[in-house]
Amino acid sequence: MSDDEQAYLVDLGLRIRDTRQKQKLGLDGLAELAEVHRTHLWKIEKGLLNTGLLTYVRIAEALDVPLAMLLPATRLLKPSLQKKEE
Repeated sequence: MSDDEQAYLVDLGLRIRDTRQKQKLGLDGLAELAEVHRTHLWKIEKGLLNTGLLTYVRIAEALDVPLAMLLPATRLLKPSLQKKEE
């Protein structure tokens, strides 16, 4: 995993944790609502785990926010994969 990808996961995890804390929801509470194991959620919030898309969807739904609100706006595509400007 590249440094940029790791930074993205850390930012995503912070967004999840901040949203959870603003709603005064504990880690256990969110884990139960999202049907994610507590340890799994803890690793996601710390940026230590890159999990499947549906897990992020369940977390967003449990927090009652759009998934897009949790996703950092950083582009991770390699320059060779980005559309070339003409």
